[in-house]
Amino acid sequence: MGMVLVKYEVLPESIESMEKLEENLKKLNPKSIEKRPIAFGLNAFEVSFVLDDKGGEIDKLEKRLEELEGIGSVKSLGVTLV
Repeated sequence: MGMVLVKYEVLPESIESMEKLEENLKKLNPKSIEKRPIAFGLNAFEVSFVLDDKGGEIDKLEKRLEELEGIGSVKSLGVTLV
């Protein structure tokens, strides 16, 4: 078994929830978090995680992301071996 790099675009539900969402993302121990401006002060977060490639780890992570307070949407940007 190897490791995979998983990258997501995470959108907050509102400008007011961006700070709280960023705090919650940091609690998941990502490899990196980058902010990307969308419009009118709203930022998307590009978040990368390194996980074991054993079955189910990506699904568990996606479920945890979708349950975060302040989340608007989660979109997978890619998965690659590291």
